[in-house]
Amino acid sequence: MASEILIHSLERLAHQGCCLLPCGSNKNPLIKSWPSASGLSVQEILQFPGIQAIGLRLGPSDARMFCIDLDGQSAIEKLQKHGLNPDPDTWIIARTGNPHRKKIAYRLSSSQLSDLGANPSFQGKIHTKGAADGAKGEAIELFFSRNRQIVIAGRHPDGDKYVWPDGRGVDALRAPDDFEWQFIKECHSRALQSPQRQHRADHSQRSNTRRANPCPICGRHDGPGGSSLWCEYNQSGLLFCMPGTTFTAPAGLRVGDVVSGWALKKITQTPDGPVHVFGEHDPEKLKRQNHA
Repeated sequence: MASEILIHSLERLAHQGCCLLPCGSNKNPLIKSWPSASGLSVQEILQFPGIQAIGLRLGPSDARMFCIDLDGQSAIEKLQKHGLNPDPDTWIIARTGNPHRKKIAYRLSSSQLSDLGANPSFQGKIHTKGAADGAKGEAIELFFSRNRQIVIAGRHPDGDKYVWPDGRGVDALRAPDDFEWQFIKECHSRALQSPQRQHRADHSQRSNTRRANPCPICGRHDGPGGSSLWCEYNQSGLLFCMPGTTFTAPAGLRVGDVVSGWALKKITQTPDGPVHVFGEHDPEKLKRQNHA
């Protein structure tokens, strides 16, 4: 993994102020409290016990590193419908075994960061295809937050390797052009109004909710291989299953369907995808209602 080209590229990133992280076999950072931790030197990362991959923290405070994550063919096609090139002349992190899943990296300019205003950090998602028949869902995701990191080198949990296509390595890293920037700003604006963003921001202030860990519907959980987003129960006992690509409710559900003892009550569409709201399934209660 530690070729001369890789070491040179990592040192270049570190010199620019990027935060590099040692990661394990499930893309999980091996440093505790990694969103607020200081990055390690290149040599410290390469010698870190248990390292399987190398991560890059994103956001305004980490060299203004930004990422568009394309998960699947439908995500690539959606990006093209927005008039953007899914193979731009900047740094691209691809995978050996799946050409339709890749990350496009940019380094925002200082003026672009200022253009995002007082709340520049965000995460956005454009849902493009639901999970079905054992296949993961597909989406365009945008990351500009130190709560997110992307794996840039090493081994993927599926066994693939992360690669940088010819001419699309770290040396190609650039700021978004005017057209790309317009798309990013529109996504930033939508993310600031996103119910999920409000959900995360308000969670610590609400005493009437608790985290579903794991979620009995989609399996979302924290820790290795888990998610920074969460599903939750409210005070009335309803379960809110959030949208996602790795973790998501089964496709094709209708109101009344029962999953793992939970009955679907409604589906609320959001900019990030559908939120499924469930209540505990009580067959005896239904019998009593039917005979009333």
